[in-house]
Amino acid sequence: MLPMNEILFVQHQTNMMYPEIIPMSLPAIINRVHKRFPVRGYFLKELTKDHIRNAKILILSVHWYVSIKGAIQTADWAKRVNPDISIIAGGMSASVFYPFLLRDSKIDYIIRGDGDIPLLLLIGALLENKDVSEIPNIAGRDFVSDEWQATDQDTLDSGDYRT
Repeated sequence: MLPMNEILFVQHQTNMMYPEIIPMSLPAIINRVHKRFPVRGYFLKELTKDHIRNAKILILSVHWYVSIKGAIQTADWAKRVNPDISIIAGGMSASVFYPFLLRDSKIDYIIRGDGDIPLLLLIGALLENKDVSEIPNIAGRDFVSDEWQATDQDTLDSGDYRT
């Protein structure tokens, strides 16, 4: 039996030669989230409908442009399986193309720019059913936060980028 209300990080299919390659900073950001909330990581080929049905939040990396198609397909599939799941995407391409991703996909929230702190705040607010519109660097279907947060040296130093 899978735990209810899981937070999932899924590395979806890309057209890259090695689908296991992920942005260097992403493991540190996921580790930071995992210190506060239980996060399970999967490659798309490992994910089942039960994982999605039992999840509250799905996190997708859209760092490279070639990730966009896979993220859109993964988000669409996840919403068909679990319409109540909140889908968060971040990364360089998500930051640049956020208006189109929010318009043309089932992704609910985009983290624009640095995600170390905003991702933690967004997950906490979603789990507690709080307003997310004032969280820095966040865009949703009907808002773009006016607040901006750039990762500083202390935040970088507190991340686990080595392991």
